[in-house]
Amino acid sequence: MINETTFVGRLTRDPEVKVLSNTSITNFALALDESYKGKDGEWVKKTLFVECQIWNGSGKNFKDRCSKGDLVYVKGKYDPNSWETEEGEKRTTPRFTIYTWKSLTFGKTKKDDETTEEVVEDKPKAKKGRPAKKQEVETVVENGEDEDDSIPF
Repeated sequence: MINETTFVGRLTRDPEVKVLSNTSITNFALALDESYKGKDGEWVKKTLFVECQIWNGSGKNFKDRCSKGDLVYVKGKYDPNSWETEEGEKRTTPRFTIYTWKSLTFGKTKKDDETTEEVVEDKPKAKKGRPAKKQEVETVVENGEDEDDSIPF
């Protein structure tokens, strides 16, 4: 099974770091915008908000280099937060644990004027005996036209 998610969105608040014993957790939320044409032909904008967390040192780097409003690319896994209330009800909130991130906001980082990419060491490993595969896909746009515009469906 694959449990991997990729988002590009804007930070809704400054990242917050919490230190627990020998580890730290950086919490933040992303706003993900989606636009589409409705039945009436008018453009509809929809925004989804997702809660995310980064564990240990990479999270501290994220907090140092990213702030509210910054555009970021994140890759991670769905990792819901589950608990039980005092009344015995089970509750779950969606959450994503991030293991790779990159700032897409140019010229606004706190430490330098370059984009930042961070890969966390606790990324899921490949099964024993098989090398982990890293695949990069690049789409080339020519004459301002998107490659998907030529697909008939």
